[in-house]
Amino acid sequence: MNRTCATLLALITVCILNAQENVRVVTNVVKGTPPAWKTWKASDCGMNYPGTWSMAPGTGDTIANFQSPGEASHATLAVTAKPLAGQTPEQFHQEHGPAQFANSTTTKVIDDSGPDATGSYSFSYVTAVNGAPLWQRQDVVIADGKAYQLIYTADEQNYSENLYMAEAMINSFSPGGGE
Repeated sequence: MNRTCATLLALITVCILNAQENVRVVTNVVKGTPPAWKTWKASDCGMNYPGTWSMAPGTGDTIANFQSPGEASHATLAVTAKPLAGQTPEQFHQEHGPAQFANSTTTKVIDDSGPDATGSYSFSYVTAVNGAPLWQRQDVVIADGKAYQLIYTADEQNYSENLYMAEAMINSFSPGGGE
């Protein structure tokens, strides 16, 4: 009986320790009133964004640019759409994913989720712009023959402070007219 209990206790402990390795907890204290959210819709996608952030239409492949409030430095989230034009999602990932920085001396990839079953993926990296580090996270959603890139960018302090907002925005993104 004691041996069975000890084995069961050891198994439970291993399961708990294993579960802790795969859990990512993000907490952020919001001072004051949380911002109201607005909805942005384009002809082929949509997303929610904090009411305190500004939104400007993009040009070229960029559909929209969102910017956190503040006077000095900002966090931004750009939404782009690129046609796959005959590329498979794997080929798009190879060309536009972290592999593009393989030989870079100014960019360091921090993490890469790799493509999922739909071809969608995300990765984060730090790059130097005019000698200053710039943190970026790219989430790519493959849908309707397009690769939608959601690119979150900020300096190190703003990156950490606004990451939870950017993740909420990214999680609300919907191809197909925002429906």
